[in-house]
Amino acid sequence: MIVNLKNTMKEIINYQNGNVKVQLFEDGTRIMEFDETKPVVFDYPNSMDIKITNQCVGIPSKYGMGDFKPCAFCHEKSHFHGKHADINALIEVLDVLPGGQEMAVGGGNPLSHPDLPLLLQFCQTKKIFPSLTVNFHHLHGSNAVELKRYMEEKLIYGLGVSIPIEGIDKCSADEEYFLKYEHTVAHLIIGLHTPEIITQLRDRFGLRKFLLLGYKEFGRGLDYYKSYSEDIKNNIVEWDRNIIKIVSYTNVISFDNLSIEQLDMENKIPPKYWEENYQGDDFSHTMYIDAIEQKFAPTSRSDERVSWSETTLLKFFRENRNVFK
Repeated sequence: MIVNLKNTMKEIINYQNGNVKVQLFEDGTRIMEFDETKPVVFDYPNSMDIKITNQCVGIPSKYGMGDFKPCAFCHEKSHFHGKHADINALIEVLDVLPGGQEMAVGGGNPLSHPDLPLLLQFCQTKKIFPSLTVNFHHLHGSNAVELKRYMEEKLIYGLGVSIPIEGIDKCSADEEYFLKYEHTVAHLIIGLHTPEIITQLRDRFGLRKFLLLGYKEFGRGLDYYKSYSEDIKNNIVEWDRNIIKIVSYTNVISFDNLSIEQLDMENKIPPKYWEENYQGDDFSHTMYIDAIEQKFAPTSRSDERVSWSETTLLKFFRENRNVFK
């Protein structure tokens, strides 16, 4: 991940992970300090991407698109009858961590999981800092009520909102509330969203934080790619042409490692900036947990996954982690 921002928020935790000092701030900024003359070794992941459900109701009927219309490009293949994870089993797996980690909780729609509050309460006690990734179309009704409660009780410290590929024409009161939440990050997929959407979201709705995700060619995303490959490739080219300008005028912009690869970011920015802001390769201090299938993996894109019955979280990470660079 690369982050472009000026940190003005207060520190919420600092800790030692192996031979690295880690600081985490209210706005999601993470600073890692280490001796560059020595090998960098993490004892456990700083952050985790955790899938807790494969259930998703799709696009609500109020948008005039039927009771259920799954996203055609969803790499998780989530659907209405998707399975929920066993949250008690997940808590047992996570309990070996010392605290301080960031945790991106997603699905499917994580708000559909009946035991989500149990997981968030565990994290609060453990001093793990969860954020939720939610589709924009789900920010209403009972979902909105629950989300507001999580915010008020400080059970989440970040909200990732997956923006519709067609953009946002109008907002309900609830949807606008979450778009203007100070810790909301708009999730955009290069290959699907256009670069202009950043300006639209910033100017119309006041969004200031963006995460660019690479296009994933698996799950339903593979079939979608086969049907629209030229459009997706051309869209990525458009992002490629404009990304430096976008970085220069955007308050906070971050990238997953796949988008960094697809946009060749390492060769687009000054080496000093890269060294100061690049947060490391996949699985050097991050990992993925599929809590539904009860498996560990380096990332959500990994084919090879290891069952919880075969190892522990810490053993899996320490025996398989990539070298931090």
